[in-house]
Amino acid sequence: MPKVIVNGKEEQAFVEETLLAVGRKHKAHIGYACGGNGLCQTCDVVIDEGSEFLSEPNDVERAWTPERKLKKGHRLACQAKVMKEGTVSLTTRPEKALVIYNKAFGSEASTGNRFSGVAELFAFLGIETIEHVAAMPFVLINAVKRMSDGRLTDQSATDVTEAWSERKDELQDITSKMTFGLSESIKPLLTSLQSLLQTLPSTLSSMFPGGRSTQSSGSTNEQSGGGVKVENLPIELVKKA
Repeated sequence: MPKVIVNGKEEQAFVEETLLAVGRKHKAHIGYACGGNGLCQTCDVVIDEGSEFLSEPNDVERAWTPERKLKKGHRLACQAKVMKEGTVSLTTRPEKALVIYNKAFGSEASTGNRFSGVAELFAFLGIETIEHVAAMPFVLINAVKRMSDGRLTDQSATDVTEAWSERKDELQDITSKMTFGLSESIKPLLTSLQSLLQTLPSTLSSMFPGGRSTQSSGSTNEQSGGGVKVENLPIELVKKA
C-alpha cells in the first residue's frame, strides 16, 4: 500500500487517491477552501520526495502553477494522485506558513529571529498573493472550459460548503492562538475573523440556489430573528380653523 508523509506524519493511501483526500482523511494541516475542485490553490504542497509515484500535472494544476514552481515540486493536492506503490513526502503551504510564523512570533523566538521571521513572513505572503492574483485569468478560462465539458458542475457549491463546515472549529482555534505575541491592536481584527468563520458555512449556502431559506410574506421581523421593532411615529393631527 502506498504511503504519504504529510508534514512529517506518515499516512496510508490508496492507488489513484489524491493527496488532498489522504490529508483530509487523516486531518492533516492542509487547505481545501474550494472543496477540492481546483479553484482556490489553498491545497498547494511541495513534494519533498517521491514525485515519481504521482500522476503528471494536469490542466488544472498548470493553470494555477507556473512551470518554475512545478519544477520546484509544487503540486495541487486536490489534483495530484498517488499512482503506484511507494512513499511520497510533502510539506503543505499552511505548515510552511506556520513554521515562518512561529519563527517571528513564537514563544521561543529570539529577538534576532523575530525581525528576520517577520520579514520572511511578509515576503512569503506577498509573493504567494501576487502569484495567486496573476494566475486568476488562466484559472477562470480553465474553469469555463471544465464547465463546458462537464468536469465542473454545481456539485462544487456543495463541496465548498462542506469543506468550510468541516474546518470551522479548527480555523477558529487557529485564529484564537494567533493572538499570542501580537499587539493588542491586532486582536480585535482576529476576533472579528473568528465571528466570520462561525457564520461562513451558512453564508456560502445562501449564495447558491436552494441554499437560502424563504419566509412567508405574513411573517414579521421579530419572527424572522431580525429583532427589529417598529415604533409608532409621533404625528399629531391638527384640525384647520
